[in-house]
Amino acid sequence: MRKTSDKWMSRITLLLAILLFSPLGLFAQTMVVNGVVVDEMGEPVIGANAYVKGTTIGAITDIDGNFSLTGVPVGATIGFSFVGYIPQELPARMKMNVVLVEDKKLLDACSGLLHQRTLRAQSQRPGQQRRP
Repeated sequence: MRKTSDKWMSRITLLLAILLFSPLGLFAQTMVVNGVVVDEMGEPVIGANAYVKGTTIGAITDIDGNFSLTGVPVGATIGFSFVGYIPQELPARMKMNVVLVEDKKLLDACSGLLHQRTLRAQSQRPGQQRRP
């Protein structure tokens, strides 16, 4: 009779220990991601966005292109974006060096629009006849 109660007591103790320490494993599955974002010429991209996809975790690069993200889930995807550059998404690593590539299509579209506005402004200067 004594052996049976000891077995149950040890099983209950083991179950309580598992329930008590299992949440600790959930908190340990995050990491800190550090890195630098540069352009194709190796120059730092100041003010680029670095974010964990699907979360609210994010940071902006500093004057040297450095960023740091804390609480990043293991296996997460890190996104990088900046105006005039093609956005990238990469698997999270503790140390990341990212090269952003210029979005030439976007730059061409912007320069074409600027050229059109310049021509239109020149044709509407005061003292000149307006063309039909």
